[in-house]
Amino acid sequence: MVLLAITCGRDASTPPLPVSESPGTQSGAPRVVAFDPPLGATEVDPLRTTLAVTFDRVMDREGWAWVIEEKSTAPDIGESSWDAAVRTNSVPVRLEPGKSYVVWINSPQYSYFKDPLGRAATPVRWSFATRGTAQRSPGS
Repeated sequence: MVLLAITCGRDASTPPLPVSESPGTQSGAPRVVAFDPPLGATEVDPLRTTLAVTFDRVMDREGWAWVIEEKSTAPDIGESSWDAAVRTNSVPVRLEPGKSYVVWINSPQYSYFKDPLGRAATPVRWSFATRGTAQRSPGS
């Protein structure tokens, strides 16, 4: 298995997020508390245009890591963005009917989702499947 970061970023025009919590307020690595669509979901609408993850705390807005496991299970992903609270990161996607998808949120190799104190979020393997029948390529 080869993991590849398909979207990670730093935007130099974005001012750093001020650290408003003391180091002891939230101990340990940040973690994902919500997936949209839910982790393991089946029957996801293939016309859906975004994926989103929500973390248990405010995150550093300058980095993210949507990581693909294999090209065959990767959705077509665009550039991600944060909500105003800097807890939910969303990414535009293009999905196909009848297909299983796998995306990692961080990975051992790519850990750009971090909190303002620099603690990397725990990597999570996120899988879901779209409803419908897979499209066949011409000649199949």
